Amino acid sequence: MVFPALSQGETSLRKNWIAGELEKRYQLKDFGGGTFAYELKESEANGEPIHRLCPTCFQDGKKHILQPRGGNAYKQDMFHCDGCGHTFVFGHRQSPDIHRQRPMYRRI
Repeated sequence: MVFPALSQGETSLRKNWIAGELEKRYQLKDFGGGTFAYELKESEANGEPIHRLCPTCFQDGKKHILQPRGGNAYKQDMFHCDGCGHTFVFGHRQSPDIHRQRPMYRRI
């Protein structure tokens, strides 16, 4: 099926509508340590799991869900956006566990 090309005005209207829908369903949230992302409002979930959107892509009217990449040595959560390639580190930086207790062995 071939779709007709949208005029520049129609494209602009579509982008504005998408941006409005995103802003209605998501809120900017502070995850600590100066890190922010847009999170789906619980009241707008409609069966979707709560997730985070890339703030860079969100500002461009695009919806890219941040993908978890584990944590770092400073006990922060790391996420990646497949849309723009940014990696985000969420949470306050904590001291790494470098002085772990070694087991004590007794000589017999």
